[in-house]
Amino acid sequence: MLPTPPASPAGRCPLCGAPNGCAMMAPRHGAAPAASQPFDCWCLHTHIAPAALARAQQTQPQQCLCRACATGHQSQAISHKETP
Repeated sequence: MLPTPPASPAGRCPLCGAPNGCAMMAPRHGAAPAASQPFDCWCLHTHIAPAALARAQQTQPQQCLCRACATGHQSQAISHKETP
């Protein structure tokens, strides 16, 4: 099992620290997201790997995964973290 990374900002994946590209957490027109605002995020159209979701729930349950971790391409996600 990989070590749990420290807590990361909302715009970062809790598993690898790469940007998660979450449209639901991104501010829209200078305002914080609201439940009444419609969002279309990449994660709504992608199968999330059950193992990645379970691991994220253990580390940062309210934080979005990056596409690589969500789809189970963790070796790709780890390379994101190492890229400056």
